[in-house]
Amino acid sequence: MKKTVGMLLIIILLSKFGGFIMDIAITYYYGASYITDAYIVSITIPNTVLALISTGINTSYIPIYSDIEKKYGPDKCNDFTNYMINLLVIFCATLCVVVLLFTKPIILVLASGFEAEALELAILFTRLGIVQLIFLAVSYLLHAYLQLKKSFLVPGLLSFPMKLIVILSIVISYKTDKSILVIGTVAASLTETAILLILSYRKQYKYKPKLNIKDESLKKLGSLVLPAIAGTSTSQLNQMVDKTIASRTAEGGISALNYAHQLEGFISGTVVQSALAVVYPDMAKKAAHNDITGLKKMLNSALILVSLLIIPGTIGAMVFSEPIVEMLFSRGAFDYRAVSMTASAWFFYSTGMLWFGARALMVRVFYTLHDTKSPVKNSFIGVAINIVLNIVLSRYLGVGGLALAASISEFISMNLLMTVLRKKIRSLHIKQLLVPLVKILVASLLMGHAAYQAYQFLGEIFNKTLSLLLSIFLGVVFYTAFILLFKIEFVDLTVRSALERLRKKLISGFLKKV
Repeated sequence: MKKTVGMLLIIILLSKFGGFIMDIAITYYYGASYITDAYIVSITIPNTVLALISTGINTSYIPIYSDIEKKYGPDKCNDFTNYMINLLVIFCATLCVVVLLFTKPIILVLASGFEAEALELAILFTRLGIVQLIFLAVSYLLHAYLQLKKSFLVPGLLSFPMKLIVILSIVISYKTDKSILVIGTVAASLTETAILLILSYRKQYKYKPKLNIKDESLKKLGSLVLPAIAGTSTSQLNQMVDKTIASRTAEGGISALNYAHQLEGFISGTVVQSALAVVYPDMAKKAAHNDITGLKKMLNSALILVSLLIIPGTIGAMVFSEPIVEMLFSRGAFDYRAVSMTASAWFFYSTGMLWFGARALMVRVFYTLHDTKSPVKNSFIGVAINIVLNIVLSRYLGVGGLALAASISEFISMNLLMTVLRKKIRSLHIKQLLVPLVKILVASLLMGHAAYQAYQFLGEIFNKTLSLLLSIFLGVVFYTAFILLFKIEFVDLTVRSALERLRKKLISGFLKKV
């Protein structure tokens, strides 16, 4: 597990790096303006629907596929995959038609603060880009299929070249027509879907245009997916409220919130996505075999692994939020006001990264146990808290208040969900997690202090960018040293395993030479 997660971590980091280049390109040419606000709102609709679809795939496709494979074999699995793809295409095509017919009312719901020019541009962008919804949905299902087949490398690397297509479209759109920005985004989605389909064919998938709505697996899917989608819908509603309030807070408020969310996702999204991609299919198999003890062990290992990376990332983000935002985005049309808004939002988003990661892992445990209702109830509570906090905190902290509201509500939701999960599978062995988590927190705080002091010292010698990069590097070195010094069992076992593999390779290489 650790080796595969490490590989995926590198792959997703490359993808996130591509995302940063994309954000840097759009901020350089368009800053945090009504144009970027319009673009972000236009992709909100397909991304919102994709979030619902991804929930359906996570809650139903992967666990049910594992059950079918165990009971009936690969042919039935292939049929089930085809049913899912054809359902998605029909559903998404219908939604595309609805959006095309009612574009303006939908945009006004998403961003009621838009004035005439921003509104017209958002309508144009949405109508041009809504078709990508079909490609995004099929791509997500094919990613899940390839994960089940233990194919991670090439599918994971795909997003990097796709982002390069979007970057090229940003440059061309600035010099020609703004609509190229959206057309390039659609082209990237189409290309990714085509490549994933080829990769799936190599893993024995065969597409057939058939759909059996009476299939027992689809009926089971419906009973699982509807409650989960209801829960995700509340989360998407919450994001719409965020954007609406941000559009009223300041011009570029939606963009600043989005960029901050991208930065937060670089840490939490990368780590959690890597862990879930590897752990979730195995969790589903353990649940299918009723191995609850093994399921709990996997959850605890994943929680420690996620904490090892997210906690230091949180401290680092809080210490260097403004310098990093300034280094990444402060050029071209992205002025000091935009830097300040984005840094404030990122600072407060970072305080909730660990709660987001822990909750995401626990939600997957519920899904493997075919319980989608508990996470749904938890989502409703979290969203209600978030909306109230949004309204209150945005008055005092602006865009940063929206991010802080998300972090606080995530913390409360995580704790409530943990209580429910403990009752469902009995002890989670939380006490066993406390010691390593405290050690990780102390190591992270020491790292943050050392890195900040290094930044202050180096700032008197080098320029801001070099001082920041050197300080971050030193922070990583300090953190690694502290973690090894504190003797965390999970880390010690990982290091020993890695050294043992290295020793065997060296011995094997030596014997071959002899």
